[in-house]
Amino acid sequence: MLHSLPRHLLLEGFFILNNPTKITTMKTPIFLLAFLSIFTACQKPDAIDQVRAVFEGYRAKEQAYLAAQEKHIHRVNQGIQVPEVSKLWREGRDYYEEEVWNIFPFIRTQICETSNDVIFEELIQFLLENEGSADEELSNIIGEIFICRPDFTLAYINGHPNYRFLIRKVDFGFLNMKPYYQETADIPTLKQKLDSLHAARPFRDYTVPPQRPLHEILAGIPLYQKRVLGEMDTPKNSWLILSAKSCQDCDENAVIYVFPVEDYEGAAAQRTQRYSYPGKIFFYENDFLISESRLFWGNCLGAQKQELLWWQKEREGDGWVTSFYSLTLTDEGVVEKELTSVDLEDVEKRLAEGLCVEVMPKDQTSEP
Repeated sequence: MLHSLPRHLLLEGFFILNNPTKITTMKTPIFLLAFLSIFTACQKPDAIDQVRAVFEGYRAKEQAYLAAQEKHIHRVNQGIQVPEVSKLWREGRDYYEEEVWNIFPFIRTQICETSNDVIFEELIQFLLENEGSADEELSNIIGEIFICRPDFTLAYINGHPNYRFLIRKVDFGFLNMKPYYQETADIPTLKQKLDSLHAARPFRDYTVPPQRPLHEILAGIPLYQKRVLGEMDTPKNSWLILSAKSCQDCDENAVIYVFPVEDYEGAAAQRTQRYSYPGKIFFYENDFLISESRLFWGNCLGAQKQELLWWQKEREGDGWVTSFYSLTLTDEGVVEKELTSVDLEDVEKRLAEGLCVEVMPKDQTSEP
């Protein structure tokens, strides 16, 4: 803001601040008050930067905890308390309770007053990253934002690749928060807006209906350290994208699994195909970087298909070989294919437009 003021006004303001005894006119105090209010406002962190800083702080805490847990995986799996892991877990919990919880009211105010779509995107990204969290406040704040900005909220969610997951959060948050807004919001009209969207995009009648709690579905999949990364629809089915391990007490890296909701038990029983988790892989003997990858999912290639897309860079001799690999989801199953003509910039453009989602990468060591 200060850079938009004329240079002579800036100089005059700083001169008065440094020489208060030279105030000689009635105009000067008025000018000084205006100058100080602008100067003070400029010292406050930008709202978007405030939100990002808090979320990035939590991500750093979480990454440190996960790295320590991975480092001591054998002892952790045996139920042995590891001081380093416990300390980092407490730090992450305390940070969440002191910083993340306290930023939620600020986020709600910013979006309700200004419809700040960038802050809303930051909130949605954080919500997706912490899908497995038991904290109802994540749903509640989405519910409150829907109450104050219903059209803004539904328009964003309706066009998001993770619509199914997000609309459930809106439903749950609205149910929790509407008793507190009975006198200040038009609750019947808000419910009608939600009902209209549900009617336009109904959940399908699966063998395992979507309203069945997700934790029950996950409990039926015999994998370990399961985490839902996303959910995609085909005309007659829905698919879960999971990060998991096939064993509990082992050095196996986390990998990607894809399960059809309609027959997740059958797919799990057949030990469905595993796919690489995005991130850097270092050789376990000397920490030498041997590969790097990114994973996107949604409509990332502009073909109106639901697919997962890997960008991979693998060491070959003294150089690197780059490739793309796709997994297209259909009602009948998955179609795997190596791609030769993909422009990563086009994928990143669709990512920026919200048409596809990137899975946060994770550094790992190669398996012995």
